[in-house]
Amino acid sequence: PARSETIQDILLICYPIAKPKKERSVKELELGLRAAMAYELELPITVFEDELVRLAGRDSQSWAEVFMVAYRMKLEDVARRILRPTFHDKEWDAGCIVDDLTAGDYYRIAEYRRRQGNVGPHFLLFVARERISVPVSLSSHTDPERAGTPSTPLTPAGWDTSGSDLILCSSDGNEFRVHRNVILSASPILGNIIVAAIAQQTHAAAKQPCPHVTSSKKKKKCKSCRKGVTGAV
Repeated sequence: PARSETIQDILLICYPIAKPKKERSVKELELGLRAAMAYELELPITVFEDELVRLAGRDSQSWAEVFMVAYRMKLEDVARRILRPTFHDKEWDAGCIVDDLTAGDYYRIAEYRRRQGNVGPHFLLFVARERISVPVSLSSHTDPERAGTPSTPLTPAGWDTSGSDLILCSSDGNEFRVHRNVILSASPILGNIIVAAIAQQTHAAAKQPCPHVTSSKKKKKCKSCRKGVTGAV
C-alpha cells in the first residue's frame, strides 16, 4: 500500500487547488509513479514523468538514477526523452554511467542513439511493461465497521474537506478525507473499486431487517425505510 507522502502528492495533483512548490527526489517520484500507474492516474503519471526528465538534466549521477527508474519500471517514453540530448555526444557511453545493463539493453540503447531516435513503431528499449499492483484501502463515511473508530485525517494546506464522502487509508495508518467524484474522474480502476464497494454496501443494507417493524408475522412497509420486511424485532 502507498504511504501518506505518496497519496498526498497524488491527491494534490488531482485536486484543482494551488500546488505547493516541492522538489521531489528520484525515489519519491518512483514511488508516486508506481502508485499512479497501478490505478491508471493519467495526470499524476504525466507530472511525475516530466519531473523525472527534468531531474535527469542535472548531472550524470541524476541521469543514471532516472534511467534506472525507467529501466525498472519499463518507462519507454522517459528513457527516450532523456536519451535524446546525448545523440550528438560521441563520447557518451551508457555502460560507463549505468551499471547492470545486459548486452541486449546496451545494444538497444546504442542503436536508438545511432539512429537518433528514428526507429520503427515496434522498436522498444525495454521489454513490455509488467502490471504494477499497489493495494489500496478505501472506506466510506457510512461504513458501519468504522463507526466510533478514531481517525487520523491529514489535511494539506488549501485542502477543503467539506462534503468529503470517502476516506483513503495509507499504509502508515493515516487517512485522507476526499471527494468521491474527484477519485472517480481521476482513475477508472479506483472508480470501479468504489462503485463495487458502494453496490456491496447497498446490497448488504437491503438485507437488514427494518427496525421499525412491530408486527411479528405480517409483512408491513416501514414509512421511514420504505421497505417491506417480514418478522419481529
